[in-house]
Amino acid sequence: MKTVFVVSLLFALAASDTDMEKKFHECDEETGLTLSEVTEYLLGDDAENDEKATKYMMCMFKQQGAIDGEGHLDMEKVRLSVNNYMKTTDAADDKEALECVEEKDTAEETALAVGKCVEKRRAELTSSK
Repeated sequence: MKTVFVVSLLFALAASDTDMEKKFHECDEETGLTLSEVTEYLLGDDAENDEKATKYMMCMFKQQGAIDGEGHLDMEKVRLSVNNYMKTTDAADDKEALECVEEKDTAEETALAVGKCVEKRRAELTSSK
């Protein structure tokens, strides 16, 4: 019985990784950006690039079901999205990354702030390995 559970869990994790890659690709197409470009933009400080990164982040949160029909962010789903993204650096449940999830005045401001904070944290973790 334990084996069935473990195998099911592994398939679920693999499916979620594939699903996340698919969502990244859909946002690549929708925004005309790649994930590596967005990562570079999020780590930088340029207003024009911030606008582009915001569109990508809003797309990702929409793909993850974290934005409702009125354009409002569901902060719990944003936390889940951050947690899933941090799995790519073996840092799921990283407290500092989860602390990045703070609501701002607008969904766009929140998406950009979360993206910048999480990407900075992810860069810190990958550079320390």
